[in-house]
Order: sequence, then C-alpha cells, then structure tokens
Amino acid sequence: MPTDAGSQPPQRGAGSMFGALSGIATLNAVLVLLGVALGYLLDEATSAPHVFLFLGLLAGIAAGVLATRTIVRRYFRS
Repeated sequence: MPTDAGSQPPQRGAGSMFGALSGIATLNAVLVLLGVALGYLLDEATSAPHVFLFLGLLAGIAAGVLATRTIVRRYFRS
C-alpha cells in the first residue's frame, strides 16, 4: 500500500544533527555563564556571600533546560 510522501517525517543527516546539538550546547553554556555573571555582579554590588552567584547558576541551568526542551520539541515536530 503506497503512503503519501507528505506524511513521512523529513530525513535528517548527520550534519543537521551535529548542528542542532552544537547549537544546544552553545546556548546552554551561554545561559549558564550569563546567570553566573549576573549573580557575581549582584554579589559584588550587595557584598553578599555568593548568594546571588548560586541563584544565578540555578537560573541559568533552568533557562538552559527550558530552551533545550523548546528546541528539541521543535526539531522533532518538523
């Protein structure tokens, strides 16, 4: 029984997968570093004992998880 060509998901090559994974890794690194940097700046401004640094790290990790989830969902949906 022939299937409709439009119902098959598009085939992705190794280069496409490498590009997607490299982008996700870079995005996560940037988000975590931004969170840590902002936390460090807040700690310096308030003389807090690395409280904001830790909170910035957690916020960066959370942002990375949400961004990764969004990208992966979009990648497998198309």
